Amino acid sequence: SRIFEIIDSKDFKKEKFGKKMIKNAEGHFKFENVNFSYNGEEKIIKDLSFEIKPNETVAFVGKSGAGKTTIFSLLDKLYTIDSGNIYIDNININDLDRDSIRNNISIITQNPYIFNFSIRENLRLVRPNMTDEEMIEACRMACIDDYINKLPQKYDTILGEGGIILSGGQKQRLAIARALLKKTEIILFDEATSSLDN
Repeated sequence: SRIFEIIDSKDFKKEKFGKKMIKNAEGHFKFENVNFSYNGEEKIIKDLSFEIKPNETVAFVGKSGAGKTTIFSLLDKLYTIDSGNIYIDNININDLDRDSIRNNISIITQNPYIFNFSIRENLRLVRPNMTDEEMIEACRMACIDDYINKLPQKYDTILGEGGIILSGGQKQRLAIARALLKKTEIILFDEATSSLDN
């Protein structure tokens, strides 16, 4: 959509991408002695090395400001590292084209942005050709379908700027439904369940 074309043009203006492609990533991540700082200031990430294999579930735990969100941003190549290497499925992230990164990774944040569209349109942003059955199933899995079905306009309900009619937990559940519709093998939760009751 035009909205994401504009967002992408700003987010990635300073980042350089390669030409290698991954159609369906397996989810094999590797950090090798990664260092990163914002604007050349104090290092947020220092000599970080780890490996996550396909089908593994891994949690990063640390105090606020420790760099957990930064790690996710580096995996999604929102920033370029100062030194070291990051690999996705054994390919250096700098050699991958933008779509191989963006289309294979879903990030669900603590405060997901909800557009002033209907629920249906917010979900369709990640998958324009979704069917009603797929939409309903994703919302059921994210445990937000009961709430939607109680609304007068159901999936055609306009959510307001920033999803003002939704609670924090409901926004997070809608973001989870979006990620499920995107059908990526890699889903990164950045404190994305902090407002959920269960």
